[in-house]
Amino acid sequence: MKSSYLNAILFLGVCFQASAQNSIVHPEVETNITLSSTNPNRFNCTDGIVNDMAFPDDFPISAKAKDGNLYVSYTKYQEANGDVKTVKKKHTLHVVCDSKVYTMIVHPIEGQGRTIRLGDPITSQLKKNSKLLREKSEDELIANLVLAAYHNDLPPNFTVSSSNKSMKNVIAGITFDEIRNISLNGVGLSLKEYIVTGEPGSLIPPKLIVEQGKYFSDRLRGVSIKPERLPENGKARLFVLENKL
Repeated sequence: MKSSYLNAILFLGVCFQASAQNSIVHPEVETNITLSSTNPNRFNCTDGIVNDMAFPDDFPISAKAKDGNLYVSYTKYQEANGDVKTVKKKHTLHVVCDSKVYTMIVHPIEGQGRTIRLGDPITSQLKKNSKLLREKSEDELIANLVLAAYHNDLPPNFTVSSSNKSMKNVIAGITFDEIRNISLNGVGLSLKEYIVTGEPGSLIPPKLIVEQGKYFSDRLRGVSIKPERLPENGKARLFVLENKL
């Protein structure tokens, strides 16, 4: 279904291209990682579900699996003299994710909980997005990308990177501050988001942006600005759609 935002995009041709992350672990390769000994840690199976785990019997570890996530915490233990201690000794940990075995040498430290990705998240994103490409039309993919960015409701298969660029002389009296880039890996589309600042009441139609398109992208596909007439605070959001290749 086409959205009103899709209607605001001016197409410039045909596209020919069919959370804090701490560590990435690959299967069948022994990897050193750090986990928090004082807060819960999360293992995320990037493609599939967590099937099983194994660790030394003498380690005070509690674990709970739910779908593609495994939550691991250390419990404090009491020594023979009555002292209560936090785990500090390194140990092995094996996690089975999507029937693949991930082997880790864990170094427990005090601090914030960690997130460990089991498998390459980019590969997983490519698979998911390639499936989207087969199931949806390009118009639907573009509409979903713009709407997800506008509502700041970005699913995990979107890649987001922050930006800090400013342009002041493209259109007289208007400043364009690029704040982030959003892409769908494997689909060949990406989106730049700008904060547009100018005199309240100024009209900035998409066609005006397209005419200055070379300043925004050399692979420009279209633009969408909301609202086109700057409100009392003099700010709007601009989305610039481009081909990645």
